[in-house]
Formats: sequence, C-alpha cells, structure tokens
Amino acid sequence: LLYGIDAGAVHEHNASYKAGIPVAGNTETGPTAVRTGYLSLTFTSPHCYALLVSGTLYAPRMYEGEAILVDPGIEVQPGDDVVIRFKDEPGVALYTFVNSRGRQLIVNALMDNKQRRVIENDQLEFMHCIVAVVRTNSVILE
Repeated sequence: LLYGIDAGAVHEHNASYKAGIPVAGNTETGPTAVRTGYLSLTFTSPHCYALLVSGTLYAPRMYEGEAILVDPGIEVQPGDDVVIRFKDEPGVALYTFVNSRGRQLIVNALMDNKQRRVIENDQLEFMHCIVAVVRTNSVILE
C-alpha cells in the first residue's frame, strides 16, 4: 500500500543534505518545506525524511527530541508504524497499520489510548512508513 509518495516538497530536497537525512518537521505538523536540521546517518532511500518527536504523546515508544525516520517509498505492511495526514485535519498523527479491507484501512493510534480507527482511502492525503526511531545523539538541529 503506497499512499501519497509525492506528498509535499520533502523529497525534492534530500540531495542538498550531504550530511544526512533532512529533518522536515515534527510529529505535530508533519513534513514541511522548511528544514530544521538533519540526522547524522545515511539511508539508502532517496525519499526518506525525519520528523522530530514533539511532546510526550507517544511515550514510552518515542520521546521528545528523538526523531522518526520515515520512508514514503516503502510499501506499508500490517504491523508497521505509519505517519498519516488526513485531507480534512491539520498536522499528522502516528498509527500502527492493522489491515486494509476494500477501500478502508484499519489503524491503531500510537498514543497511550491505542484507539482503533477505520479510515476510508479517500480521507488520506498520505500514509508513510516509519522505519526507525532515532535517539537524540544523531539529531543535529540548525
């Protein structure tokens, strides 16, 4: 399941970040065209980007100041953590992808309430796969 691989201008700028993977926003706003830093590591996908974890909403899995490494080019499989932006809601939210059924997706919130949500495909702007949580020592802010 690939949803919104071309979402935003995030992917066009990776080549200019020779030092690592661009930090393209946070877990509240989602990816934006403004870069705030980079991750001091390399990854083989030219489409990957990072988001800084903001707040304590996703603890204990992710803590404020850490980054999540996101690759929109990876096909999402059941059990994968994902970043979702809805067409009619501001910002993004983090979920675990459970399954798809017809034109519906089933996800569980990564927040402490673990709320299950059924989403129609046409409600999504994008759904990108989270491939890693990066600890603070690899996050370099500009």
